[in-house]
Amino acid sequence: MRRRNFSESCSVLQSIVPNLLPKATQDQIVRGTIEYIRELEQDLRALEKLKQSVREKLEANSVLSNITNGRSSVDVTVSGGVAFFGIEVDLRQSLVVDILKVFDKYGVEILVANVVVDEHRQKLMVTVTANVGGCEGGKEVIEMIKTEILFV
Repeated sequence: MRRRNFSESCSVLQSIVPNLLPKATQDQIVRGTIEYIRELEQDLRALEKLKQSVREKLEANSVLSNITNGRSSVDVTVSGGVAFFGIEVDLRQSLVVDILKVFDKYGVEILVANVVVDEHRQKLMVTVTANVGGCEGGKEVIEMIKTEILFV
C-alpha cells in the first residue's frame, strides 16, 4: 500500500515539477522536486523584496490629507507630481469658476476636472486631477489650495 501511494505521488510530482525527465527514477523525482521547491522559495523571497521596495517607494511619494470646515471638505491624494483633489462644498452660483481660479492662481495645471451637483443636499462635488510636480514648493502649494478652496 505504501509503495503504491509513493509511486502515485511520484507520478503526480513528475507531472507538476518542470525539467524532470520522462523516465526519471523515483530518487531523481524526489531530488528534482526538492530542488524545484528551493528555487520557488528563492523566487518568493525575491518577489517579497521587490514588493516591499515598491511599497516603500509608493509610500514615500504619496501624501493623503483632508481638511474640513464643517460644511465643506477637501481631500487630497498626491503621488509623484500629480494630485487628486476631492472637493465637497455648499452649492452656490459661480462656485466652480471660483474653485478653478484657485488652481490658476498657484500655477497648477489641471489635467482633468469633474463636477457633480447634488441638488437634494445642496452640495457641489468637484474632483480635480492636477499636475503639481512643476510647482515650486509642491506640498505648500497643495496646502494653500486646500485652505483657499474651503473659503471661496
